Amino acid sequence: MSSRPLDPLTTLSVELSATMSRNRYTTDPGPVIAELQGLAGEHPELLAEEAGLWAGFNEADPHSAALVDALKTIGTPAAIAVGRERSTAGSHSTPPLI
Repeated sequence: MSSRPLDPLTTLSVELSATMSRNRYTTDPGPVIAELQGLAGEHPELLAEEAGLWAGFNEADPHSAALVDALKTIGTPAAIAVGRERSTAGSHSTPPLI
């Protein structure tokens, strides 16, 4: 385990993303948005960034459509675009054994 704790904004970023993922299948995103805004507190710019990244990355998932649509209203367009790009980037893997 690391001897240095995470920076408070990094911790907040992780908490926001985890909250979105935990609620990905909600059909009523209102309470989720309220929870995210409460968590973000004095950092609405961080929420806008994280919401955009999450929405862009998950917009192809029909089961997450309600939350994605709600997050797009508070996410920045640039972050949404980055999330989309990341969703199509593929995954890292090791070369196959021959």
